[in-house]
Amino acid sequence: MDNKADRRKKSVQPLLEATSEQPSSEPARAKSGPPKLARRAVILTLAGLMLAQFLASLDQTIVGTALPKIITDLGGFSKYTWVVTAYMITSTVTIPIVAKLSDMYGRKWFLVGGIIIFLIGSAICGTSQTMDQLIAYRAIQGIGGGAIMALVKAVLETNVCKLDIFAHSLAIYLWPHTRAREESSVLQTEG
Repeated sequence: MDNKADRRKKSVQPLLEATSEQPSSEPARAKSGPPKLARRAVILTLAGLMLAQFLASLDQTIVGTALPKIITDLGGFSKYTWVVTAYMITSTVTIPIVAKLSDMYGRKWFLVGGIIIFLIGSAICGTSQTMDQLIAYRAIQGIGGGAIMALVKAVLETNVCKLDIFAHSLAIYLWPHTRAREESSVLQTEG
């Protein structure tokens, strides 16, 4: 019984900040990995990552549900597939570029920038008057969506998985997708 309690204490024990005694040179950091985060920082990081992933996932399900009505209003059935394809192409191209740049310069501001680009793209998608505008705006939104998808996974792998919190990392990846599907099914039954 004590062995189980000891293991539980070790897994729940708050993680300490990296000590300031450790030299800040690059080779020392490469050996020790990223600095450990305090428990509160891990929880806040997970919450922020979940919200960012939920944002991107919910957008996909809403667009999938509302796209037939949007196409009818804008009158461009011949360009129906380009609305989704523009998003997918730009997000696919963005993922490796942002991943490499964030490895070189840090992930925080690339993630924040991706969220801002995604939100701007979402806002201007709502103002589109033609199918060509909608396609172009979805492409802009795809740049932000690609940054979000790449960096949520990168932050999760480098900061959270290193801390042996597999359940949390699994939850952050699966929860937004399942929640977005639930929201989509509610929209389909109500609309």
